Formats: sequence, structure tokens, C-alpha cells
Amino acid sequence: MHYRQTVFTVFRRPLYLVMAVVIALLVLLLAIWLPNRTFIWETIISDRLLMGDKVSILIASLGAIKTNFTFASRATTILVALLTGVNLALLTYHVRQRIGMGMAGGSGVLGTVAGLIGIGCASCGSVILSSIFGVAATSGFIGIFPLKGVEFGILGILLLLWANKRLLEKIAQPGVCKI
Repeated sequence: MHYRQTVFTVFRRPLYLVMAVVIALLVLLLAIWLPNRTFIWETIISDRLLMGDKVSILIASLGAIKTNFTFASRATTILVALLTGVNLALLTYHVRQRIGMGMAGGSGVLGTVAGLIGIGCASCGSVILSSIFGVAATSGFIGIFPLKGVEFGILGILLLLWANKRLLEKIAQPGVCKI
């Protein structure tokens, strides 16, 4: 299979390249801001801050990826964001090329969700799990894993890689009538 050629076929079209980059950035923003969602929301809705101040604060808050994430969680978060962007761009291309989704689309969603479950700071663990089960229960649960929750990110990356591979295979296949 010529994955490189198929990737070039899809991403030589600016729409899909821009889509992949924008989605990856949105997922990365979500991952960075999710642990500080209350602070981010209060900054956005504040009537005491000027728009310029709000923008400055939101941009400065992106530094949390350096301080709130370990190297491993930072790397997996960035990879999940990039692979999610690629996955959704490939899926959009495939759907537009041939109407029909199949397993590859569902695996991409599962990969993104699994990757996002592991997002959180080094001290309190997964933000999503903490919101559901509380910080103490989540810390205890995450603590039983040897990589302290990075496993979710790795699982997400593996699912997204598999989903992207399947989408590339489907895109490369010539259209066949199934009647």
C-alpha cells in the first residue's frame, strides 16, 4: 500500500490540510485548557477585563502545557491532537469521496476519547475522570497504572494510528459498486 502517495493526494488540497491543522490546534487547546476550565471560563465572561487583557491571559495560559504536564503526557497529548486532526481530515475526504464510514471512523473517535481521558496535570491526574469520580478516587485509580495514566494517551495514539491506516487503505481503494 502506498500510504505516502495517498496522504499526498488528500493533503495537497488546502482544505484538508487546513482542516487537520485547525482540528489539531482545537484539540490541543481543549487539552491545555480543560484542567483550568473554571479559570478560563471566568476570564472569558469577566466584565472587569478588557478584550485585550482576556486574550493576553488566554494566550499566557497556554504555558500550562509546560508546567501542568509531564513530558510523557505532553508528548501523548500533542500526538493525540495531531492524529485527531489528520483522522478527521481523512474521514472528511473519504466521506466526500464515497458516502460511508465503517469501522475506521469509529476507531478514530475512540482513539480521541481514550487520548483525552488521560489529559490532566501531573499532580491531580485525569481531568475528565476527576470530574466524574473525584480527585481522590481518580488519583488512586490512576496510581495503579505503571505509567500513571499515560496508558490512556498511548491507547488513544494506537487507536488513531490504526484508524488513520484503515482510512488511508479505504481512500486508496478504487470505488466498487456493491449492488
